[in-house]
Amino acid sequence: MPSLREIQRGFSAAVFEQDAALRPWVREQGLTAERRLAIYRNNTFLGLAEALKDGFPVVLRLVGAEFFEAMARRFVAERPPRGGCLLDYGGEFADSIAAFEPAAALPYLPDVARLEWAWHESFHAAEAPVLGVAELAALPLERHAGLRLRLQPSARLLESAWPVLRIFHVNQPDYPGDPSVELYRETGCRLLILRDASEVVLHPLSVGEYACLEALGRGSDLDGALAAALDAEPGCNLAVSLARLMNLNVFRHP
Repeated sequence: MPSLREIQRGFSAAVFEQDAALRPWVREQGLTAERRLAIYRNNTFLGLAEALKDGFPVVLRLVGAEFFEAMARRFVAERPPRGGCLLDYGGEFADSIAAFEPAAALPYLPDVARLEWAWHESFHAAEAPVLGVAELAALPLERHAGLRLRLQPSARLLESAWPVLRIFHVNQPDYPGDPSVELYRETGCRLLILRDASEVVLHPLSVGEYACLEALGRGSDLDGALAAALDAEPGCNLAVSLARLMNLNVFRHP
């Protein structure tokens, strides 16, 4: 008789990999072992696909239910959940879409999924006290050298060659304007995804602002981040950009 741990692993392999090793230990009682396992397999895949639909409503709207379910079932089979919380499931869905050959005609779709996952992560991120302009000014001068500004836990950055911000907005259920998108005429975008109270806000960034936040997110000090901004966008107004970022409440208190 296998141990409970072995049975659990065997059940997971039977559901996600169609492994047959568990079948001898399944009581049939009117249904074959494979039929019983198939019921669990189907319900598991359906449940996880529904969770993905909840997390990626814009992707679902863009491709339709049937196409989405095909992408979702492939993703579930290749990358089953590694934990018990479904809020953590779907972070690799965009990469799976990028590798899904039938979706190759929709080259913007992976970045739309990345934006939706960034929104999801931002919404569920922890709270942290904000570092405002007054708090920054109050820091002792000796702390200004090598100052490292930390981003809020809800802050996410996304850069795309496609107009994913417009795609995201026009595919909201209550969008009131013209829903058309000129994929090859409209420019790409650089975004800061940040929760403000209970609402996630998508902030377009300049090239320099994006480079600055990206450097800070990698652990650079403020001097290094501002240098990165100038490298990415020569001539950008560092004082104006830093003031704007401070006013967005993107930095957390030390």
